[in-house]
Amino acid sequence: MSEEVLLEQTFPIAGSDFERGGEVASRVKAILRELGIAPELIRRLSIANFEAEMNVVMYADAGELRLEVLPAAVRVTVSDRGAGIPDIEWAMQPGNSTATEAMR
Repeated sequence: MSEEVLLEQTFPIAGSDFERGGEVASRVKAILRELGIAPELIRRLSIANFEAEMNVVMYADAGELRLEVLPAAVRVTVSDRGAGIPDIEWAMQPGNSTATEAMR
């Protein structure tokens, strides 16, 4: 059985485009408001969407955010293309960061 998708939209995200970083999250927030989604859910999704979008902007060549609104759920999937983290174990240690000085 497939899930009924009420709305599906994909938004491109450009890597290193700090000037436009956050625009996709804002657009998704506006769409969710227009659909009458609960404000608390919109707030939580907006924070997560912004963080995910900025990770693409900061660390990937490009990516996309895919929004799916279902009768009982909102699904957001963010994917990206880039070099990745060469040493994940190092990056997961407290105090280590892959952010450059310019990003901070």
